[in-house]
Amino acid sequence: MLKPELYKKCRALCPKPKYILDTIAKNAGHTIIRTPQYHPELQPIEICWGVVKNDCAKKCDYTISTLKIHLDDGFKQVTSVTLKEILQKVDEIEDEAEYEEEVQIENYE
Repeated sequence: MLKPELYKKCRALCPKPKYILDTIAKNAGHTIIRTPQYHPELQPIEICWGVVKNDCAKKCDYTISTLKIHLDDGFKQVTSVTLKEILQKVDEIEDEAEYEEEVQIENYE
């Protein structure tokens, strides 16, 4: 048995952790989606924050008073259309990573 197969079997046997926050969110009609740690390319909030920071950097004059104004303008750049595009891009990256993982497993065997 290869390591990836053993890993899948172990994951199937391990119970998923239950968090109080998940229960609270579910009772309120929400679902929490978790993303992998240490992979900023799969974290939509990181990409949104990048949009805000880039917008602020373009207008930077190195004063705190205008930084607050530029931050507000930067947050306005993250619209529903922008967020939809970011989520689509994250899905594409995720699909590519899954495909590459499958190819590596096939080549390993």
